[in-house]
Formats: sequence, C-alpha cells, structure tokens
Amino acid sequence: MHKGIAWIALWLGVMTVGGCAWIDDVGAESGSARFEISGAEGCLARQFPMKYVQFQTDDNKADVRIRMYRSVSRIIDQSFMAVTFPRIHSETLETCPDIETLVGTTTEITPGGCVRVTLALPECSSLKTLRVTGTLELSEFSTARGERVEGALSGTLSHVRQVTSITGTVSEVVTDVGSISGTFGFNNHQSAVWENR
Repeated sequence: MHKGIAWIALWLGVMTVGGCAWIDDVGAESGSARFEISGAEGCLARQFPMKYVQFQTDDNKADVRIRMYRSVSRIIDQSFMAVTFPRIHSETLETCPDIETLVGTTTEITPGGCVRVTLALPECSSLKTLRVTGTLELSEFSTARGERVEGALSGTLSHVRQVTSITGTVSEVVTDVGSISGTFGFNNHQSAVWENR
C-alpha cells in the first residue's frame, strides 16, 4: 500500500516538474504557430503545414530560446522548432544586440549569427535536423511570464550533415530541401524552474 502511494507521489512530482511551464498559467490565451513549405518532397513535404500548440521561452546565461512543440509530452518523436538568440555572434565574436531592439525590425537568420533557427524532425529518419537561413520579424517579445511573443520567419530550410574525414577534420554538407515561412504567437507560460537568469 505504502509503495503504491510512493509511486503515485513520484509520478505526480515528475509530471509537475516536466509540465510546470504550462501548469502555472492555466487559462491564459493559447498560442499558435503555423509554417508552410514549398519545393519539398517525400516525408518532409508530408509534415507540412506544420502546426505547433505548446511553447516555451528560456532565458539563460548562454542564450535566449523560443521553443515550439506539437506536444510537450512527445518531444522525442515529434517535431519541434527552436529560435535561438545567442549572446555572442560565433563568427565575429561580437556581442549580439538586446532582443528588445529587434522588435519591429527584420533580422537575418544565419547559422552562426545572432538569430538561429533549427527544426528537429524525428518523423523523417533521413532529415532529423534542419536549419533555416532567412529573416525573422519580431512584432512582440518578452521573456516575462504572461507576456506576449509574436513574430514571423521565412527562408531556406536546409539539411545539415556533419562529415568527418580520415584526418579527423569535421565539415558540413548542407543541402537545401525547401523554402519555409510562417508565423507564431503565444503568451509565455513560465514558472521559476524556467527562470534561469
């Protein structure tokens, strides 16, 4: 009897920690994101239009990330998109601008720049990790709980494969697989566990 109660308590604890980004703000305006693709084929084309319904904004020492999920309970086997705002431009080593200054502007999305976008796609075994090169337009942004995040992005979706030579040198093979565009908007559903400042 006591073991059964202990297991239930443990399960509830795990579910609370895993889902607290949404539990703490039940009833808030729901978010939505929809992305279209053109020029794609096969499994990739069948995943679109891509819709996301659960969102998370993280602010930590290394970067700020917006993550969009089809289902937070199925992250391992379902697509999710990440928009990352690093503190440092990895190519120029310059400090990136505050995200708030990007609101109302069009900003470049590049692999090593101050805005980076990746798409995880477990549904397609040969295209598990993709990245976007293009532009981002933020119309609203905040990392505070309950505040609004809105934007639109468009560009080229590319499959990136790392190849290691016999000398140990790692290089990237980048293959363009289509053009992507879409919009997103949501209220931050954060609790203390996500506030990593």
